Amino acid sequence: MLVAARMNENGTWRGVIIDYTSTNLLNWTYQGVIYDGGAINYFMMETPQEVKIGNTYYLIFSDTNTKHYFYRKSSTVNGPWGYPAGYDRFEGNAMYAAKIASDNSGNNYIFGWTNTLQNNVDTGAWQWGGNLVAHKLTQDANGDLSVSMPPAARSYLENSVYPITINSQWGNVTNTIPGTNSYHIVSNADMDISNVIFNPVALDRYKISAIVNYASSSKDFGFMIGACDGYNNFYSLRFVPSQNRFSFDKVNRSSLTTTTVPANDVPITLSPNTNYNIDIVVENSMVVVYINNKVAMSSRIYKARRTNWGIFTDHSDVTFSYIDVKYHP
Repeated sequence: MLVAARMNENGTWRGVIIDYTSTNLLNWTYQGVIYDGGAINYFMMETPQEVKIGNTYYLIFSDTNTKHYFYRKSSTVNGPWGYPAGYDRFEGNAMYAAKIASDNSGNNYIFGWTNTLQNNVDTGAWQWGGNLVAHKLTQDANGDLSVSMPPAARSYLENSVYPITINSQWGNVTNTIPGTNSYHIVSNADMDISNVIFNPVALDRYKISAIVNYASSSKDFGFMIGACDGYNNFYSLRFVPSQNRFSFDKVNRSSLTTTTVPANDVPITLSPNTNYNIDIVVENSMVVVYINNKVAMSSRIYKARRTNWGIFTDHSDVTFSYIDVKYHP
């Protein structure tokens, strides 16, 4: 049994994960600290779990301060616990207290929850409560972990096609594949935003898909949520290549800087001339973004429901191909 605790280590209080064993689930023997955070002093590493996938052991926990979910790897059941070769998280700050489970076919899934916000508004305070989120969990060749949309959810949502209607567009926009929602969009300077805005999707549950490829980016690009003016006043689900992350930001574009703290983000290595397959699942105020079957970002976005949405580039040269909306009637 793993327990999240705090411990005084040489005069410094820090979060630790401790281990107990039992042969009858009545009497427990303390086995010591299994992980103390290493170089990072976590206040508390909540809901720890250890699982074995293939030949690798994984230790997972949620950080109470950042609300991020992290994992470590080891070749033995008791550690030592090392970092993955890539990033040590594959989600944002809105999938908390996650646990891993497998089905009868040996497929692994990770389950967590996305918090609500006070008064059900985007400016509300973080609350303990929310919606269950599930991802399919896969093990990469190097032992790192990746997440993707569960196949059953994808099959369910890809039942019918919803017609996309353009509301407006601005800037250097070219339709690259006639008969499809595919656009080459170029912006040559900061805040010289080019965009395509679509009418609201009149559904409570649906999936937006696209292939995104950028030739160059000095700033950012991505998707607009609640696109009021397409220039400044909108939420952004954006790629930030200079920082190798995908980010959800609520602040107006004019207030965004390189040091702006995002509402949510997930690390991902970004490279030009590379296809990024994007799925954005929207269910009322829940928005989950999947990128290349590698990472996911779950967010609570009340403004997402039945509002204009779109694509944009800011000082970037980007192609968005085969944008579609699918749903289950």
